[in-house]
Amino acid sequence: MKKIISITLILCMISLMFVAFGETVISVKLNEDYLQTEENHLLIDDVIYLEASSLVKALGGSVSWNEKLRIVKFEYEDDVIELQIENENVRINGEFVTLDHMPLVVNNKTMVPMAVFEDYFGLEATYDEAMYALELIKPEYAVPEEYVENRSYSDDDLMWLSKIVTVESGSQDYEMALAIANTVLNRVKDERFPNTVETVIFQIDRYVQFPPAHKSSFKALEPSDMAIKAATQALEGVNNIGYSLYFNNAPFKSKTDDLIRIIHGEYFYE
Repeated sequence: MKKIISITLILCMISLMFVAFGETVISVKLNEDYLQTEENHLLIDDVIYLEASSLVKALGGSVSWNEKLRIVKFEYEDDVIELQIENENVRINGEFVTLDHMPLVVNNKTMVPMAVFEDYFGLEATYDEAMYALELIKPEYAVPEEYVENRSYSDDDLMWLSKIVTVESGSQDYEMALAIANTVLNRVKDERFPNTVETVIFQIDRYVQFPPAHKSSFKALEPSDMAIKAATQALEGVNNIGYSLYFNNAPFKSKTDDLIRIIHGEYFYE
């Protein structure tokens, strides 16, 4: 596994998207293209699970589903691959093989261990554990345009967001880090603030919005692993703080009615 930090590269609102304990959203590229997907690809207990239907179709294969038997069938090039949910046995062209990890269903989508795609789809896989990013390679294959996703954030967005989360969350836990990341992203979406991660972080209005960003050491700061994870999850849509736009280590008397939540003594407001 690579571990690099590189530029290149609810409780309060239960209706918001969340990732359960032990699950982490990961980003996936196939031959440098991010893929459209109907369900997030996940890291669950150190195993990468890929949303199978979208990936198989992007590879040029077909997918069918037997609801009664809970079996998903992939037809890919000259192979027929049949997997049953929560069964470690996979049938390849009529022959059974035992997997190390069973396929799962998440939000009605079949999630298949990455090893299946390495072993039976001929993909090379490199996982960047620092950035929660998986790169899949199928030599000399062009992903059809209809399966390519124009990702809503850049590598620079991830870098800047990871840096500000590092300094603002300090030694607090992941819950705090994720809330800070989402507060920054909520500002990017709100017309009252600048419209990029970088300009939000460096904004000076009546006040300096994020003082740590203006220290000489900030640009050279190496983000913490926790901050990178929180920033990645927030950018992928995981939100634990609703529409928070402000946070402070003391209450704002003028915003009492706007308080969303207090996390480790930090007050988050709309």
